[in-house]
Amino acid sequence: MPSPKDMKLQIAYTMLTNPMFEGMFASMWGEDQVPKRPDSLVDESIAEFVKRRSGGNKKPVENIISAVLHGIYAGDVNQLSARSLMSELWAWEGEYGSLTQGMVRSRRARGGGPPQPPQPYADGAVSQELGERANNASIYTFQNGGMQAFPDALERVIREQKNAVIKTETRVSGIARSEDGKSIQIKTSNKQPAQSYSHVLSTLPAHQLAPLVDIPALALIPYVTVMTVSLYFTNPDLVPTPGFGYLIPQSVPFSQNPEFALGVVFDSHATPDIDAGTGTKLTVMLGGHYWDGRSEKELPTPEEGQKMAERVLERHLGIKEKPDVVRARLHKKCIPQYTVGHHQRLQSVDAAIKRQFGRRLSVGGAWVDGVGVNDCIRSGVFQGMTLEKGYTGLELALDGKEELKAKLPYGLVA
Repeated sequence: MPSPKDMKLQIAYTMLTNPMFEGMFASMWGEDQVPKRPDSLVDESIAEFVKRRSGGNKKPVENIISAVLHGIYAGDVNQLSARSLMSELWAWEGEYGSLTQGMVRSRRARGGGPPQPPQPYADGAVSQELGERANNASIYTFQNGGMQAFPDALERVIREQKNAVIKTETRVSGIARSEDGKSIQIKTSNKQPAQSYSHVLSTLPAHQLAPLVDIPALALIPYVTVMTVSLYFTNPDLVPTPGFGYLIPQSVPFSQNPEFALGVVFDSHATPDIDAGTGTKLTVMLGGHYWDGRSEKELPTPEEGQKMAERVLERHLGIKEKPDVVRARLHKKCIPQYTVGHHQRLQSVDAAIKRQFGRRLSVGGAWVDGVGVNDCIRSGVFQGMTLEKGYTGLELALDGKEELKAKLPYGLVA
């Protein structure tokens, strides 16, 4: 793969000669001549979309795009939705007939007039700086406490508020609209009487919210299970080529990836300033869509996960040393899958919330408009700042950019 440090000619040569990019330039050159999709086609898989726009070339999907989707969604390129995950490209084809024309015209539109000064959000509760910093961030790291530092900080801020109460070990068992329609009643697992609230903001995963409300479409949003195995070696020179790591495409045969690994992150190089420790730190990601349909008993134990990760590192990187420290964690149903038809499912959930809860319930989280930390932050900001406006939270995925710009702080809409 080309490195960002390579000269332009080196990058061009690598992309022209590397088998991974086979046929890509020919497909890009002829994309403008591929017929537009029929109006009756409302969604399709990313694999089918890219192959169709590439004139039938399967290589970009198998070698590159499937690997990228492994790293973000741990998902299957043949199942994930083009309309939901490649929404801009999908819109370009629908409006202009091709991706090439869409790219050209969108650039012209962005550069066609003098730059407009950013308009601060009317409520002023979230600063322009926050919006810009969130929009420009791609990786979140914390020097003390890891990612747990984020929820811990949120907890401290909430507990400092006089009008906020955090209830732990209290599972919600039901959400229903009151008979007069003026509130929402929450039932909990502590056998106390249902409590009434003017509004409810849910950030539960779709599969956990589904049994609490009568909205069948929620149960149709699938999730995948992933195991992460973090390994530490005192030897600091185990990685042959420093970098962020690598992702494994679906074109890799079973014989080279029997563990169903999705990718490996070189933590020592990707986030070198997190701690002062030396040595080599690696994280192996396993499972995802490869484990779809497996029962609880068929999922690996932490001990089995460690052995699988060690085999991956030996086969791919030639690392035969035993790690000094290992942490293997199984994350069950951790990443929602935006499979074909996801947009229509969200439309169904949106309509049901308005009909059943009178705009007093809003939803957010990784199943709405992106699985990354940034996406979830934006979802939470949207919920909090539009509390009294009766939005469902799904506008992030269902509305156009211009509509969202009027509803979100500057910088939170790309």
